[in-house]
Amino acid sequence: MIGRNYLFFSVALGAIGWLSLCSFGQSVAPTPKSTVTTPTTRPELTPEQKRSNELYVAFYKRRRQGFSTHSPSDNASRLLAKVSSGEVTLDNRDQRSLTKSLLAALDVPVSSQLLVYSGTASQGTKVNPKNPRALYFNDEVYVGVVPGGLVEMIGVDANIGGVPYTFRQVGTGSVPSTTGGEDCIRCHSGAQSGFAQGFFGRSLVPTEDGFIQGGEAVGTEGHNRPLGRRFGGWFVTSARPDVFGKAGLVAETEGTNRRRVTGYKMTRPGQLYDAKLHLAESSDILAHLLHEHQIGFHNRVARVLMSADDDGCQEGVRLSPTHAQDITNLVAYMLFQDEATLPAEGIVGDPKFAEDFSRNRRPAKSGAALKDLDLHTRLLKHRCTYMIYTRPWMEMPAKVKGEIYAKLRSALMGKDYIGSHLSDSEKREIVQILSDTVPDLPADWKSS
Repeated sequence: MIGRNYLFFSVALGAIGWLSLCSFGQSVAPTPKSTVTTPTTRPELTPEQKRSNELYVAFYKRRRQGFSTHSPSDNASRLLAKVSSGEVTLDNRDQRSLTKSLLAALDVPVSSQLLVYSGTASQGTKVNPKNPRALYFNDEVYVGVVPGGLVEMIGVDANIGGVPYTFRQVGTGSVPSTTGGEDCIRCHSGAQSGFAQGFFGRSLVPTEDGFIQGGEAVGTEGHNRPLGRRFGGWFVTSARPDVFGKAGLVAETEGTNRRRVTGYKMTRPGQLYDAKLHLAESSDILAHLLHEHQIGFHNRVARVLMSADDDGCQEGVRLSPTHAQDITNLVAYMLFQDEATLPAEGIVGDPKFAEDFSRNRRPAKSGAALKDLDLHTRLLKHRCTYMIYTRPWMEMPAKVKGEIYAKLRSALMGKDYIGSHLSDSEKREIVQILSDTVPDLPADWKSS
C-alpha cells in the first residue's frame, strides 16, 4: 500500500524538474499506434490510503523544514557571494556572454555540453527538438541554458545536496540577479532523493514541440539504469546512432491530438536546430554517461544525509528506507555494482571532453587513478567513484562519512557482498589508490 502511494507522490512531486538531467539503448523499431488516452476520473482512495498519503506529505514537509535554515556552502553559492562582493564580474551583455563567463568562473568545460529537448522543467514550454536546452557540468556544479530563456545553475552542498539558482535580467548588461529557495526546491526535494535536495535525469521521447509522452520514472538516475531505457529526449554525438536507439527520437502524433502517438522518427544533432545557438556542437556520449553517474551519486548521498537524523518513520509508519540501507545502497553504487554493460564495441567519446575530465586526475604511487577510463565494457578501469575527491564529500559531516568509509572498507576487504562483483586484484588496487590519494581516509585502511 505504502509502495503504491510512494510512487504516486514520486510522480506528483517530481513531475516538473529544474535541470532535466539521461537514456540510451539498442536500435528501436517504429512503434505501432498508441492508444494512450487521458484518464477522466481517478479511483476513490480508501481511508487507509488517504491516511498514508497524509503521513507521506507530513513526512515530506518535516524533512524539508529541517534544512530550511541551513546556509549552503556549495560552489554555486560561493560564486554568487563573490559576484555580490565585486570579487568576480560576470559578462551580462547577452545570454551567450553570460554563459561563457559563468562557465569560466565555475571552471566548467564547454566540452561537457549536453543537449536535451524534452519539454520538462520550469522552462519546458521553450524547450523542444528545435530549441534544445544545453547543460554543462564538472564534478561539483551544473549549468543549464535555454536559448531565448533563462540561465540556471545548481551546486552541491555537503549537508543538504543540490542547491539550485536561476539567473534573472539576462542580457541587461547589469549584474544579473538570481532566485532559488522554495521555487526551485519544491521540485528538487522530491521522492527521487528521499526528499533531500537532488537531481533529475528523465528519459522520455517527446513530440516535435517538446510535449512529454511519458518515460522513465524519477528516481532511476544512475549508471545502473538499463542502456535501452536511457537518453530519450536527448541528442547524443560521438556514438553510433544505431546503438543508442532512444537518443534523437521524436514522437509523431495523430493530428492535433498530441497524446495519440502514431510512430517515431529519428533526428540527428543539428538537424532541427541551429548549432550556433550553443557554445559547442557536441552532446558527447562520454559526457552523458559520466553525467548520469554523477547525478545518481548525488541523489544517493542526499538520501544518506537526510536519513542520518531521521529513521524514515512518521507516527510509527515506515515511509522510507533506514539510514543503514541508504548507506548500503550508496556504497554499492560507489563501487559500480550492477553497472550497465557498455555495447560490445565499447564507446569512443570526444577527446577534448576526456582531456578536460582528466585535468584533476589524482594518481596513486602506482600511477593508477580513479578517473582512468575503460570504455570497453564499463566506464572506469578501477570501479570506485572519483566523486570521493569532491568538496561536498570532503566537507560531509564526519560521523556520516565515517559510517560510509566503514561500509566501503568492509566491501573492499571481502567482508561484504556488495563488493563481490570485484576481483581480489581490483579490490587491492582500489584500496591502494584510496590510501594514496584520499587525505581523510581512516587510519585502519592504511594498516590493512
